[in-house]
Amino acid sequence: MLRSSVAEMRYKIDQVFQELQAFQQNPVLNVLQRIGSEQTDWEAYLNQQRPHLENERQRWEALLAELIEA
Repeated sequence: MLRSSVAEMRYKIDQVFQELQAFQQNPVLNVLQRIGSEQTDWEAYLNQQRPHLENERQRWEALLAELIEA
């Protein structure tokens, strides 16, 4: 009984560890972590990124419109 409980606990720990590794390898979370450590003011950071993001949105909207028209 004790061995099965220990085996089950090890299995659950391994699962949590694998999930943690997946989070650490997620590029979006890595960017957010980097931003969080470098930026103290998220609003200022996002305002700084706004022009770039708006240009990207417009570019993707234009590409989508081209695909729809084709």
